[in-house]
Amino acid sequence: MLKPLRKCKHCGFEATSDTELDLFSAHNQSKYGRENSCKVCTAKLQKAKNSNTKEYRSEYARNKRVVNPEYFYKYEKKRRFSRYGITEDIYDDMLSEQDNECSICKNEFTKRPHIDHCHTTGVVRGLLCGQCNTALGLFKDSEENLANAIKYLALTATEVALS
Repeated sequence: MLKPLRKCKHCGFEATSDTELDLFSAHNQSKYGRENSCKVCTAKLQKAKNSNTKEYRSEYARNKRVVNPEYFYKYEKKRRFSRYGITEDIYDDMLSEQDNECSICKNEFTKRPHIDHCHTTGVVRGLLCGQCNTALGLFKDSEENLANAIKYLALTATEVALS
């Protein structure tokens, strides 16, 4: 089998001849003198980008995950940790200190834990499951809102019991 001259990073198409290489746009600053995506994928992505930036980004991310998952997850992990100013070691320590369970509901993590942080100071508070992290966000991280919710639940629980 011929060694590919260029491979599209989106669809995986491999150009093995000069004729097929014409399906990649010229790029003077590229190591190989050609773009790293074929003209078809470039046109699709440009059309999506022009029509809706959010759709373009999600399609681009989805393609990148499919073509090169190791790179994507390595980058994603690095981005998550740097966003909160922690290292992978600190994250692993937090996970073991919490016995691999959510700080609020105490359920064991079945998916990747969310890094909970204070939106005002940026300080990391702990690791939460997706539902508890969302709940805190919906309560706007307000102790008063949470206390009011607890009062409400207690009040309605006694009213239901009396009925």
